Amino acid sequence: MKKVFVTLVCSFCFVLTHAQYKVQILPRLSPDKMVYQKIGYTEAKVNYGSPRVKGRKIWGELVPYNEIWRSGANEATTISFSDDVEIENNILPAGDYSFFLIPRQNEKWTVVFNKMHEQWGAYSYDPEEDQLRFEILPRTSSGFHEELSYSFEQINFHYARLVLNWESLEISFEIETEFENNLVQRTNSEISESPENIHWVIYLQAAEFLVSQNRSPEQYFEWLKKSEELSETVDASSWNHQYYPIEFITGHLYWTIANAYANQKDYTKSLEYADKLLSIKGDVTFYSWENEAEGIDEKIALWKSK
Repeated sequence: MKKVFVTLVCSFCFVLTHAQYKVQILPRLSPDKMVYQKIGYTEAKVNYGSPRVKGRKIWGELVPYNEIWRSGANEATTISFSDDVEIENNILPAGDYSFFLIPRQNEKWTVVFNKMHEQWGAYSYDPEEDQLRFEILPRTSSGFHEELSYSFEQINFHYARLVLNWESLEISFEIETEFENNLVQRTNSEISESPENIHWVIYLQAAEFLVSQNRSPEQYFEWLKKSEELSETVDASSWNHQYYPIEFITGHLYWTIANAYANQKDYTKSLEYADKLLSIKGDVTFYSWENEAEGIDEKIALWKSK
């Protein structure tokens, strides 16, 4: 019994000593790095360890082909999204993921998003926890990259490309955010939390962006209709001018509706609302302030020629 007790104590001490030995005190040779990007409303973040080439052959040796790779150094690389995103025609739910790659020689690589986002390297990798897999072909990078690095390249307001560069190879894929859904949610939330007399302004702002991008016409016409109806109920005498003079915002509304109809090639309706804009009187009107920036005269002339 005494012998067993001594053995247990020694085992416990070994485990304790071993655990203490693994505490990180010295700076890492492959330093921790993070990149962040706002894509539309969605926050995207990559945490990774950045190893250096240091004269070694990377692909096929340091990073073997046909084996799961942590896509960096130290802990598995992690990628997080605050909202659902679409990657390579696949929906990836919002959340934190370990990011792995399976490199292959002269073939497409496998990209893996795994739900176990806290793990060391790929030693505990479990394919049963994969949330998403797809194939992508790497390409030769524009130059030599001594340090492994991730970066986001903004394509437009709701698209971005995530790029991994190391040595002479580049891996990248596009990320599309659910911008319209997020915009609807944000608009509804703002409406529920704001005074009623500025609801028409909120609907206008949300609709204007979609009109400028010519996206989701059914949605922007719905918002513009609400904005126009509510604008007619606002008491101009009690309007708080910190929101801009009411004449300015009303003109902005008419001009946005005019552009919305122009997107649908209904130039008769466009000119009808352009006339409403021009009929607004006052020292500070949307036309007097924004004619040059918006090209109002030019657009009206173009619509008349259609």
